[in-house]
Amino acid sequence: MIFYKKMSFLLAFAMLAGTAQAAKEEISELKCHVELFGGEEVIHFVNAKKNDGLNMIKKLTGKRITVTGSRKKQKIYQVRECADLHGSFKGSQANQLDAATVR
Repeated sequence: MIFYKKMSFLLAFAMLAGTAQAAKEEISELKCHVELFGGEEVIHFVNAKKNDGLNMIKKLTGKRITVTGSRKKQKIYQVRECADLHGSFKGSQANQLDAATVR
């Protein structure tokens, strides 16, 4: 009987640990002000794990993305800034690009 109580306690603990891990890997929506090879600047939208939000600059640099008005993918030269999807950028140029970007 004591064995079953211990096992049920361990099972409940394991289930709680699993839900805590799932909560840690929550997805956040980001928008990033990026410069492409050739000098064009655009706003690129990304879904990332909340933990990866700070590393998004390193992850996006060099990545090929589709750009509105172009059939070919273009390579990201530099990520200037990333912000929450519903937040605002620190730079005024990024905010102007964001206002002009169709969603």
